Amino acid sequence: MGYSNHGKEEDSGSTSLLGSTTDSPNSNALIHATVADELILNAGKLSVAMFLILLLLIYSLAPKDEIMELKSSEQDAARIAFWMMTLSIVTLIIPYFWGKCIGKPKPITNIFLVTLIINFTSWITNFLLGWAPVVTKMDPVLGTRVYLIRYAEWVPLAGLMTFLSDITDCPRSQGVSMPILMGVSQTVSVFAGMMFPFTNTNEGWFVWMIISVGLYLVMFPRLIHKYRVLTGTKWGDNKVDMERHERVKFSFQLIFLCSIVWTILVVMYFLNGALRNWLPEGHVFRHEALGMFVDCTFDVIAKSFYQRLLMEIHSTVFEHYAS
Repeated sequence: MGYSNHGKEEDSGSTSLLGSTTDSPNSNALIHATVADELILNAGKLSVAMFLILLLLIYSLAPKDEIMELKSSEQDAARIAFWMMTLSIVTLIIPYFWGKCIGKPKPITNIFLVTLIINFTSWITNFLLGWAPVVTKMDPVLGTRVYLIRYAEWVPLAGLMTFLSDITDCPRSQGVSMPILMGVSQTVSVFAGMMFPFTNTNEGWFVWMIISVGLYLVMFPRLIHKYRVLTGTKWGDNKVDMERHERVKFSFQLIFLCSIVWTILVVMYFLNGALRNWLPEGHVFRHEALGMFVDCTFDVIAKSFYQRLLMEIHSTVFEHYAS
């Protein structure tokens, strides 16, 4: 499905910083897809920089006795996730290489590049967890192992995914402040969770927990808002309305998926801690690799669903603006 005439229809008037008509009679008009695509790439670059900075800080500041290879059962879980992400990346890029080889190159959009960034961030993380010495700490309240390398992945990607959801159907009249605020809120939420093992008191732990959970809950009013926008958006009978519907639908689907996956991870984190405190030593649900297995499983599943959604909006909207 293409919307190749949309740019001509929407850009007929004077343009603002967001690349759309400033005098449009439609107050619900979205920022132009090309502008959203450019902002998406900027967010992707920022997430890469944040990921690399966090990795550098984790390894450079950690005491030597906290840098070690994981136990074999933990490594096995990460290695399986690594190979699954390898397969996902290969299946993503093969059509583009093949199209170039046969003289029919497929358009490459920034949202496609950001999909690669998301997958490669997970790929690198699972490689480090599976084969390299990594930094681990203990949660002082729950008594569970915390893999800081995994948080180095999740801190930037949480903000990136939330930003992607909001920028795709961002109304031109509102600017980009809401997508930025939503992205920052989820980045800070995960970062606060990363601080759990660095606290020396129960009080400090609960402060970080309240910040983390409180900002995480910000997603749900936004999810309700996006559902209402979607149900109020009709398919329409022209390219502008059809593109709007696709962008609004994608925005809702992405934040809905994020809310499900992140809720499961939050619940499993606290449940893992509770089981370690309630169950006797040697119980199957106190297995040393349980936390890693859960993290890897839902990380791979989430990336698979993210890729599907991102490539769908890539092909239905953004691909038709690619040069």
